[in-house]
Amino acid sequence: MFAVILIGHGEFSTGLKNAAEMILGEQEKLVAVPLLPIDSPEVYLEKLREAVKPYEEFVILADLKGGTPANLASFLVKNKNCKCITGANLPMLLEILGSRLSGMTIENSISGAIKIGNTGIFEINSDNM
Repeated sequence: MFAVILIGHGEFSTGLKNAAEMILGEQEKLVAVPLLPIDSPEVYLEKLREAVKPYEEFVILADLKGGTPANLASFLVKNKNCKCITGANLPMLLEILGSRLSGMTIENSISGAIKIGNTGIFEINSDNM
């Protein structure tokens, strides 16, 4: 089973992990790596490298395209067997966690997660209730 590494500004990654585990229960190989205000880019990159060290195959879910966490994750993508997906949200994470349990490949899991992540964006208003 591939690992899922959650990254983002502040406690975004920790909150996303906590929310997923509230719904699905404790998850194996699910790691949150928050970028804290005290972290320099160099320190955060080292935190990322340490977090992924135990895993051969993993996907990184980042909060924001162009943000420091995603930009630093690009160094891992260049040197490791991994993918980084930006715009992470809870439906996307739940899809990846479910698909990896059913034995899907990392590529198929990512494809499904992107689709679910996009379709989960919806305005609720009085016209569609």
